[in-house]
Amino acid sequence: MLKQSPVYAKKSADSYHHGDLQSALLAAGLEILERHGNISEIALRQVARAVGVSPAAVYRHYSSKEALLSALAVEGFRRLTDAQSEPVAGRIVTPVRLSHMGRAYVRFAISNPSLFRLMFSPLVSGSRDAALMFAAQQLVDNLESAIGTVAGPRLATAGRRKAALRSWSMVHGLSMLLIDQQLKIAHSEVDRMIEAVVDPSVMLGF
Repeated sequence: MLKQSPVYAKKSADSYHHGDLQSALLAAGLEILERHGNISEIALRQVARAVGVSPAAVYRHYSSKEALLSALAVEGFRRLTDAQSEPVAGRIVTPVRLSHMGRAYVRFAISNPSLFRLMFSPLVSGSRDAALMFAAQQLVDNLESAIGTVAGPRLATAGRRKAALRSWSMVHGLSMLLIDQQLKIAHSEVDRMIEAVVDPSVMLGF
């Protein structure tokens, strides 16, 4: 199973220059989230302590815990969109490459389970934060565009949206089953199962 490299490395407080602190706070928040596995465990003071700055410095970037969680979710959607786009970057989208996009989605989820849960939590889905809404929509638009390219003129706009929803439901459902450990399979078999389940014909539905 794929694991990402550590997202955060602590620096001394006096090593930050303009723009660095916000990135460091995000990285610390991501590290704490994945270490504890629960958004209730994240506090602005805890993030400040991890980075080595005062709580007041954190509040200059994030006015509340909810603001920090929204920023973490935005970063999650950006990373997931990038991971999903990588198999087709600079290439023509084919059915096989579309399935690679779906597999990248599932592998992102199982490598970042707590972040993935945050991204699709009620706290996030009910947010009206513009950056968060945009980042989440980019993920959907990316998939819909890829399906439209593969399907060509055989699918009208409504058909592309339906196919995108079917594909998204499939990879998202599989992701949740895996990160919630609902599938009784050996760790060594996870990658093989993802390859077998996320199939181009299933994603496209035709």
